[in-house]
Amino acid sequence: MTDGNKYHKMAQYFLRASIQPHQPVLVAIQIGRDPGRVEVIRQMEGLGLAAFLQDDIELKNMIAAIPDTLGLSDEEISLMPQFVRNFRCGEQIENGDPGCKDLKFNMSLCTDRRFRTSWHPGW
Repeated sequence: MTDGNKYHKMAQYFLRASIQPHQPVLVAIQIGRDPGRVEVIRQMEGLGLAAFLQDDIELKNMIAAIPDTLGLSDEEISLMPQFVRNFRCGEQIENGDPGCKDLKFNMSLCTDRRFRTSWHPGW
C-alpha cells in the first residue's frame, strides 16, 4: 500500500524509516512471491536493516484463526466480538456472504477522509 507496485518507492520508504532515531523494524506483509518486493527486502537486510517478510504459510494460519461467519445466523454473528464480525466469510476475507462485503466499510466514520480512494475508502 505504500509503493503502488513501484519497487523503488518501497525501498525509499524502508530507507527513510531506517533513519528514524529508534530504527524501526520493517515488515512486508502479503507480498506473495513478487520477486521485486522480495529483492527489496533482501537489499535492506544487506544494508543491515531489520527487514522481514511475512511467511505465506503463517498468513494462511492467521486467516484460518479468524472466526468464520459462513453459515451462521444474524443472531450468532451478533454474539461475536465486534471487530471480527463479518470479516471472514468462508475462505474469503472482507468479501462474500453473510455480510462480509456489504459491511466492510463504515462510511459514516470516514466520509470526507483525505486521500480516500475507491480501493481503500476506510473503515
